Amino acid sequence: MSISDYADKKLVMTPVAGFMKCMSCCWGCGTPWYATLKFDGDKMTMNDFTWCFCFKGSPCPCTSCCCCDGPHVQMATFVKESDTKYVADGNTSVWKGGCCAGMCNNKGDAVELKDGKLWWHAGDNNVVPPCLKGMSDVAYMSPAGGAPANATMER
Repeated sequence: MSISDYADKKLVMTPVAGFMKCMSCCWGCGTPWYATLKFDGDKMTMNDFTWCFCFKGSPCPCTSCCCCDGPHVQMATFVKESDTKYVADGNTSVWKGGCCAGMCNNKGDAVELKDGKLWWHAGDNNVVPPCLKGMSDVAYMSPAGGAPANATMER
């Protein structure tokens, strides 16, 4: 299995690190956070970052309460390192509109497929909350909406 197997699937994030659990609960009102992965060659973007059912995530907390999709929303970009790991190189803005790449990038962030889950590892960049900088296994993402297709049930 590779990360590209998750293309275009709605993924739900499960926070693991203590601060991420707190931030997710407080900022997202205890609701799930969702995203979709898109692929273009060796580039992967995390799109449709949504929390509290309809709010679009943004690098700027002041614009995160807008329900519309525009240049102000977050779109993290990663480059393929292997079939099971994508890492942000810091050359791309986390803003969907592409502005401020020098100041607002996710350099060092990584998404890695381990144990059937997509794990987010935080880099040491300026858009990661200070309490998460450089942490591995901050949160994982898995397909939203139920069990895998090959799941069986016993009676």
